[in-house]
Amino acid sequence: MMSYSSENKETWNQAVVNHGADFLQSFQWSEFQKSIGQKVIKQEIAGVPVQIIKYPLPLKQSYLYAPHVFSAKGKAQSKKLEKELQELKIICKQEKSIFLRVDFLREQETESAAEMRQELKEAKFKSAPANYYFSAISQPPFAAHLDIGGSEEQILSNMRYNTRRSIRLAKERGVAVEQLENIKSFFNLLTQTSQRKNVGLHPREHYFKLKQAFGEDLVLLMAYNKKQLLAGAMILFFGEQATYLHAGSLPGSQNQEAPYLILWQAILEAKKRGCKILDLGAVAPEGSQNHPWQSITTFKMGWRPKIVNYLSAYDWVNKPFWYKMYCLRKKFSIFNL
Repeated sequence: MMSYSSENKETWNQAVVNHGADFLQSFQWSEFQKSIGQKVIKQEIAGVPVQIIKYPLPLKQSYLYAPHVFSAKGKAQSKKLEKELQELKIICKQEKSIFLRVDFLREQETESAAEMRQELKEAKFKSAPANYYFSAISQPPFAAHLDIGGSEEQILSNMRYNTRRSIRLAKERGVAVEQLENIKSFFNLLTQTSQRKNVGLHPREHYFKLKQAFGEDLVLLMAYNKKQLLAGAMILFFGEQATYLHAGSLPGSQNQEAPYLILWQAILEAKKRGCKILDLGAVAPEGSQNHPWQSITTFKMGWRPKIVNYLSAYDWVNKPFWYKMYCLRKKFSIFNL
């Protein structure tokens, strides 16, 4: 029996926050997943609230994904995870899924991560394929976390001079940031950005239903100059952390420094809501100049965030043949994922 209700937003979210997890384990995220057709399995495993998303595949197959579970926060996470891993395997068998993918809120270069890697190996979990972080069912191995717990002056003084200057120039050039509810305008902005930069985009309903699920905990910040839309960003708030979730811009917005002013406004809004960390999202590994994320990484690094290198994703395979077919899907176009 869970000591909190999986159907009660407040008690579930409080338990998630207490165990150091992020919005991917939140009540709202499960409601969002259900709204786009996924099954969500909620369970208390060794006192920890865990939700697992089930994704359907052709030929009546499926796979499971448990995002950002078992953080290193608290005494409960210092013990071995043998029971937790066994329970996850049981769930995978019960759901008759091909495999279960798990990624963790643990940094690579820590003692607990080293112990966990050994435990995962002993429990027959294997590292996810090398390109897993370009998949929709994984989190990036490197993320930028900006400490916003200090004063506005401290945050400004800590960032690079050019970033601070860009915020000031945006204001001087007449850029203004507004908080809007119009998902349609934001999606149109993302569509134009996607076409211009040749990057992938979620289906339209993804953004609409995400807003429906998170309500006031998700805001759209849009930058204008004389009523001309320049750029926008979707910011999500959960616990003491804000997340820079999606962003887009139009040609010319960089010349007016609009993305910088948007992110500064996001910081101010996050502080107002009591957040201590702003997760800027994925960044390229250090030294990888030709990485597809290098441009956005340069923008994010100007704020001088801490780079967090998470433990990579691990898979437990329940059906070896189908798992091999899944991993070869791109080469043979078996599954369009």
